[in-house]
Parts: sequence; structure tokens; C-alpha cells
Amino acid sequence: MANGSFMLSNLLFFLRWQMAVTSKRLVGQVPNTVLGIIPLGSTQVSYPLAAIAGVTSRTRYSALWFLIGAVLLLAGLGRPNVLVIVLGVLALLASFRAEISITNSGGGQIGHAVGFFGRSAASTFAQQVNAAIATHAHQAPVVIAAQGSERPAPSASDALAELARLRDAGHLSPDEYETKRQEIIGRL
Repeated sequence: MANGSFMLSNLLFFLRWQMAVTSKRLVGQVPNTVLGIIPLGSTQVSYPLAAIAGVTSRTRYSALWFLIGAVLLLAGLGRPNVLVIVLGVLALLASFRAEISITNSGGGQIGHAVGFFGRSAASTFAQQVNAAIATHAHQAPVVIAAQGSERPAPSASDALAELARLRDAGHLSPDEYETKRQEIIGRL
């Protein structure tokens, strides 16, 4: 299955979050921050694969951080101040980021920030998650038998073939066969 570890942002390169796909869920641990820069614990997230319509990665741009960075950089260069220049460069770096966006089956989206330099890893992870979602969606439903063991639910064609076998073996009358055949066809 897919798993990934991503920087929260270019500025907070030391804060990382993880996500992984299990057989039924997309799970992860995402760090929390105060004001977007002070780390404060983490949150466990879990999304059922059946409820996810798709996962995308995209690049985002923040005009506010870009403006703050440009102002700080110009101020630092105007009156040479290394600290202000460094803060300006850091703010400019923070203005570009990537995001992994999870769209649920109702159309709602949840975004998880990724540092701009991790955008290719985010794109690869999104593709792997989408492949896992497709695999999960195409798996046959499971029926629990009386003994408690699991087996795939029979398809309509298998059920009709079994019905014909029972008729041919003399276990069903023609009327019973036709009634059960109509029930199976009615479920399609």
C-alpha cells in the first residue's frame, strides 16, 4: 500500500506529517501549529476509502506571505539588516506550498499542506492513494457465511448458473426456478 512523510511547509521543514493507506482506510498523523509556526502536538486523521472520491496534489500560492516577504526583503536591503533580509527570504519561501487535497464522496475537500519542495512526492502519493481507492472500490462485496467465515458474494451470473444446476438436478421445479430467476434479475 501507499505511505508518505511530508514537510508541513518550507518554513517548518522540521515538522513532518505521515499518511498511509491500509486495506480500508487512509490514516495519518498531522502536526498542529499555533499561528502556523509554533508546533503544538498532533492530530490523528482517518478517512474510510469507501468515502473518498479522490485525492489530488496541487501547488498553492499565498499573496499575503509574498507581500510580507517582499516588504521585509526591501526593508532589509534599504537599511542593511541581515535579520530582516533572512525573515523576508523565509516569508517568500513560505508563499509557495503544495497541498494534498482529499475529496469525499459528497464533494467536500480537506487539504493537508506540504512544503513546496515536497510537491513531487505529494503527487506520487496522491496517485498511489487513488490506485488504492480504485482497487478497494472494485473488490467484491463480502458475505459472512453461517460459520463466520468470509467469502465473496456471488455474481448474478454465478447465482443464475447455480439456480440452473439445482433445476437440472431436480431440486427445483420449473415454477420455483422461474420465480427465483426473476428475483435474481430483479436485484440487478
